[in-house]
Amino acid sequence: MKIGGKEPKSKSEFEHIVFRRTPIEDSIVFKIQSVKNFEEFHALAPPPQPGKMRTPQGVVDDLEAPGYVEARNRQDLLRGQYVLIKSLEPSEIEWDKVKLEDPSSWQHAHAELSAILDDKEHAALIQRIHRANSLTEEMLEAAANDFFASQLSAA
Repeated sequence: MKIGGKEPKSKSEFEHIVFRRTPIEDSIVFKIQSVKNFEEFHALAPPPQPGKMRTPQGVVDDLEAPGYVEARNRQDLLRGQYVLIKSLEPSEIEWDKVKLEDPSSWQHAHAELSAILDDKEHAALIQRIHRANSLTEEMLEAAANDFFASQLSAA
């Protein structure tokens, strides 16, 4: 695919967050990336399928069935855990209990992080992960301003 005659490059930048320790060499540095897509997530944790129910209009998905709603809620929780683990992948963390290929282990990620981070650091890390996986209006505006400024200086 090309846009304006150019092949777009994927964003490869990392967010960084550093938690100071003494001595300074013991500081904890996390590299954070955005999750590019969820194909791997869906392969590891397939979305639940709703049951069916018969209505006067025919057979339809039962999106309100308690079992399906619970399964969707579990899926949403797994998605958040996956984003946390996948976003921290560039940090090359050697998890004790977390295995990317085992969704049932993802629940341990927060506990493992809490073992090395205080509550404020943990919260700051989660905020940075959310930021890395979000686009705000300010980010889009800054990107547009940078682009148009470069066009003016090139002219």
